[in-house]
Amino acid sequence: MLEAAPTIHQLLQSSLQLYEQVLAAEQMDVQWERRGLLFVYQDKHHFEAYHEVDQLLSQQFGVPAVAYAGEAVRELEPALKPGLAGGWHYPGDCHLRPDRLMQQLRQRLEQRGVTIVEQAPMTDFLRSGSQVVGVKTAACEIPGDCFVVATGAWTPLLSEALGVRVPIEAGKGYSITTTRPPIVPQIPLILEEHSVAITPFHDGYRIGSTMEFAGLDERLNPQRLELLRSGARHYLAEPYTDQVQEEWYGWRPMTWDGKPVVDRAPAAGNVWIAAGHNMLGLSMAPATGKLVAELIDGEVPHINPHPLSLRRLQWA
Repeated sequence: MLEAAPTIHQLLQSSLQLYEQVLAAEQMDVQWERRGLLFVYQDKHHFEAYHEVDQLLSQQFGVPAVAYAGEAVRELEPALKPGLAGGWHYPGDCHLRPDRLMQQLRQRLEQRGVTIVEQAPMTDFLRSGSQVVGVKTAACEIPGDCFVVATGAWTPLLSEALGVRVPIEAGKGYSITTTRPPIVPQIPLILEEHSVAITPFHDGYRIGSTMEFAGLDERLNPQRLELLRSGARHYLAEPYTDQVQEEWYGWRPMTWDGKPVVDRAPAAGNVWIAAGHNMLGLSMAPATGKLVAELIDGEVPHINPHPLSLRRLQWA
């Protein structure tokens, strides 16, 4: 993980700047807030042990946290229960509501003349000599000059079309979105000892996490959802409400070394892969998009693409 950290950090820092620039320029209301991220601990030993992680992040990446021991963490975030060991707050972190982001991105793209084809699985590329000239889908054929395959956990299903096996495993995560509890956190939380994340929105509240390696399993496992609820109950005065807006699952595209793939596919010189962002797809998306555009246009990339090469994964 330490080997991957410098590249991941560059992608995250670039994406943070790009989000702020694009959201301001496009006047997009996606509930973007800079309230930081708070790691919360029940156990004093675990809380104190995190000091070594904080030192590493501070010294090597310039990302320090502020420690809040004992009841000080509840003074920072009153939605927490009394009696917790403490927390580590990263004040520079931001969050947004993903569904609002996707809705508004779609709206802006369609206003610019982009056609979005849904419910049309790709079946193959259309070729002319050594070049790909289109995509064949279940609904239609889509011509193009250049193609970016950003298919996440589904990427291995396209191995034949891409001319390569991309070693990505689907790591299934779950979330529950409810109305806001009467006492709602103001800061997004990572409940480290129970592997649960809490995200407050302006008009909702989300509990998420878990990691289930079960392939592309489309079942919603109620036991996994209960783990989210029980984890939240250990830390929060009002852990959730019974007014559920959504119970959800999704597949994280996991790579063995924690880094995504941003590279040209062997299928053709005008096909690129951008996949395998593990648990940070939303967080690294803008920088990934900028990097892909730079590589396609032959510009000097703002992030070194070598650590993201497909070649590094081929022995896996």
